[in-house]
Amino acid sequence: MGAIRKSRRDFLMQLSAAGSAFFFDVPSFIAQERANGSHSRVCLARDDSIKGVDGSLSREKIQLMLSRSMRKLTDKTDEIDAWKQLFSSDDTVGIKVNCLAGKGLSSNPELILAIVEGLKGIGIREERIIVWDRTNDDLIKAGYSIVEETGSGYRCFGTNGEYDYSLGIVNSASTGSLLSPILSRLCTAIISVPVMKDHDLAGLSGTMKNFYGAIHNPNKYHDNACDPYIADIMTIPHIRNKLRLTICDAISVQYQGGPSYKQRWCWKYNGLLVGTDFVSVDAVAYRLIEDKRKEEGLNPLKGSMRDPVYIRSAEQRKLGRSKLEEIEVVHL
Repeated sequence: MGAIRKSRRDFLMQLSAAGSAFFFDVPSFIAQERANGSHSRVCLARDDSIKGVDGSLSREKIQLMLSRSMRKLTDKTDEIDAWKQLFSSDDTVGIKVNCLAGKGLSSNPELILAIVEGLKGIGIREERIIVWDRTNDDLIKAGYSIVEETGSGYRCFGTNGEYDYSLGIVNSASTGSLLSPILSRLCTAIISVPVMKDHDLAGLSGTMKNFYGAIHNPNKYHDNACDPYIADIMTIPHIRNKLRLTICDAISVQYQGGPSYKQRWCWKYNGLLVGTDFVSVDAVAYRLIEDKRKEEGLNPLKGSMRDPVYIRSAEQRKLGRSKLEEIEVVHL
């Protein structure tokens, strides 16, 4: 007799009931790093042979880059032990991708498959892994297939349709928004997989800006280079307490003309930035983009109307470290 396929509604109700049980369950590894008075660690892995002659990405090489980063991040020699530092087999993990720019400048599906394999390796069932973004259309444009029922691999859908934004405004300092129920109700843990890119208003679109895709009204929060709005949104407990890992997709980097894809200013960096301190990951990404802009003869973001000052605001809110001298960057 074949496996029983659950409806999306049944699946979501089951996960919603389980999701709140682990709301404040921050792994000790992350708690220790937040309390550490010295440094945060960001692993920067690169492999210029990551693409084949036909332009396709090597899933095997992405997997190797991610494995090395996870082991170095957690000081573990075994990849499974590294993932266990951050997640448990009981977690329902939401992987927040960024697909607004479509193919060419979105979170790569090959990278997502590598992340899914890492989570499966510690016993998390595929039905408890949800790849998500704002809408189904955004996901489809970036090359993802919408999978709503269980029994077909990992889940993949947007915050729209049958399970739209939750009722009730969540206020956080200068912001007030409805949250995606995928974030607030379904998941016990979140992995942010942003794309490293220039932003025409905020200066940088990275892991913190990625969560503009988790609220219903991001259009309200773009004044003043998105400061302090991005930092305030990141203080929302559903985000701050569930976000356990950032894996920044820096395979293709937009260092000018973002956040949309502009081939002229697209840098084939072929890298990943991996860390648990999302403020530090954004600070390192900001530095890399500034260095590239200088190399290409472009004006710096710093001191302009696009300086991403929200990164410093996030540190002021004790969300992480923004000063490069307090960030240990490990090159792999």
